[in-house]
Amino acid sequence: MKKISAIKERIYALRGGGSKFSTDRMREFARALGDPQNSARLVHVAGTNGKGSTSAFIESILRAHGFACGLFTSPHLLKINERIQLNRKEISDFDFESEFDFLDKAAKEISADNPDLSPTFFEYITALAFQYFKHKKADWSVIEVGLGGRLDSTNIIKPKISLITSIGFDHMQYLGETLPEIAREKAGIIKENTPVACGILPKEAMLEIEKIAREKNAPLYKLEDYFTSSPEFDTSMPALYQKKNAALAFLTCKILGNLGEIEFSEAIAKDAILETFWAARWQKIPLKNGSTLILDCSHNAEGAAELDKNLTLLSEKNGGEKPVIACGILGKERAIPLLETISRHAKKIIFLKPNEDRALSFDELKECMPKNSGVKTENSSVQELFSENSIKSEYEGKLVVCTGSCYLAGEVLARISGKNCDALQDILPPKNSATR
Repeated sequence: MKKISAIKERIYALRGGGSKFSTDRMREFARALGDPQNSARLVHVAGTNGKGSTSAFIESILRAHGFACGLFTSPHLLKINERIQLNRKEISDFDFESEFDFLDKAAKEISADNPDLSPTFFEYITALAFQYFKHKKADWSVIEVGLGGRLDSTNIIKPKISLITSIGFDHMQYLGETLPEIAREKAGIIKENTPVACGILPKEAMLEIEKIAREKNAPLYKLEDYFTSSPEFDTSMPALYQKKNAALAFLTCKILGNLGEIEFSEAIAKDAILETFWAARWQKIPLKNGSTLILDCSHNAEGAAELDKNLTLLSEKNGGEKPVIACGILGKERAIPLLETISRHAKKIIFLKPNEDRALSFDELKECMPKNSGVKTENSSVQELFSENSIKSEYEGKLVVCTGSCYLAGEVLARISGKNCDALQDILPPKNSATR
């Protein structure tokens, strides 16, 4: 049996090829494996933000109704096993090795005569999830889109329902420059005669979703039609946006109940929502030197708007006192709206540089700051700022928010927990390529 570290090195090497703009190769790969994606009932989740949290809420609700439930998400925070879970338990290294050996044999066979059919990093992980859920006999699997929707590797499935959590400006070089263009890519997961549920979307994006749903005769359920005011779902997570994610998950499972797919109980669903946890989404972490860390993954313009709400509420709860905010950001188009928000709420800003090729340098972060913000900034590193269950003595007893990137959140979690972060993250395709 191969060591898991050697297998991860193999997968890591595949990242160099980036991602490729087609589902054809993934379909061929799945066919060689016996189409394992067809073994369970599926929920498919796309969107700019909220995909992971909404997927986790849906998984919890389905599991609480007595089903064995798979969950496939990306990216991970500490280790790649997080992406593939059954009943909220990560795939073991043993099962990861076993499934990879099976997949690797099939991949070599289909690419022997045509190297272009050799699967990418994300296709391997997607296929591994499908295969694992099949072997473990999952009743339901909740599948999160990696990027976009229409040409994402996950978009070979036939779900019972599709979801679009939100539409905002992100990955524009791959998905389009306007909200309708981005919406079309996300709406690529909508299937003929298959219901689709949508979160609160901008009007121009919703019009595009409505058009595509009509073309595919897909019944459309809009969260705003069921919750005319702010959703009032209590969750164990304090971020305001989780109420909307929880409401969309609740609506999704209620639709499945109306379709006869599950015997839906509102009480069971609400209890399951209360028990759901999703790391690094406004996660409050007490540190041993009396400091409190709030770890967040806001990483784009839409996320900046939600970050603004949460920082406002945080300040109100702390008598108007502003927190120190540490941030590391991938891409200038993301940094400008995030830093505009952060600069209005921070007592001080600490710039960090995640271990990721797309991470902005300190000079680039400084250039993206609003003019005349008046906020003091300093440059640091995850290693300098954090230690195991603690933070630099300068911030002893302080409230510190860390935000800007899921990759940064993973590094911080690893540092304060004393664990290793395997850093096996996705590499995006070259500019002007598209989704995977």
